[in-house]
Amino acid sequence: MRNVYNSIPHDLSGAASKNRFRLEMLWGIGKMFDLYDKPDFCVVFDYKCDVEIHFNDSLEFYQIKTHKVQSPYKFTVISKPDKNTGKSIIGRLYLLKNISGENVSIKVALVSNAFFQIDKKIYSDVETLKFSDLDATTQKKICDALKAELQHDEVDISNIHYIYTSMNLLNPENDIKGKITGCFEKIKK
Repeated sequence: MRNVYNSIPHDLSGAASKNRFRLEMLWGIGKMFDLYDKPDFCVVFDYKCDVEIHFNDSLEFYQIKTHKVQSPYKFTVISKPDKNTGKSIIGRLYLLKNISGENVSIKVALVSNAFFQIDKKIYSDVETLKFSDLDATTQKKICDALKAELQHDEVDISNIHYIYTSMNLLNPENDIKGKITGCFEKIKK
């Protein structure tokens, strides 16, 4: 698994702007508390992705994107190539997931404070949306966008997720305080 991880290029843009993205760090800390009772994991911030979870046999990458307007985060936005890198948000996540042919489970997720929308469908009834569980037409649209952007003949969208977070953007530390309290309650039992 070390070879797979070492082959992934690191992302310096997040590290350079960490002071502006407190939410990323607090969401990652919250994720650590969610995993508190799981065996052997490591959390890495802003190296290959915003938040990474390393387990003994798998990797998870989380890209945190805040959406400041009260509308859903549209697929057209996350699939639009960046003018500097030429890669879209979803394209960069896909490349992380498929960096190696080795048999290492890699999960990638876009985490946002806005619901996900593709075409006219808004997914407001689910916190974690697995792209491979969407209807066939929607999966095809996602796959076609990735194929066109990345110049791939085939794409596999399993283990690609969109996660809606309800973390309070004005006072995210309150959510963390609640998770800390929850962990202490588990310890007392």
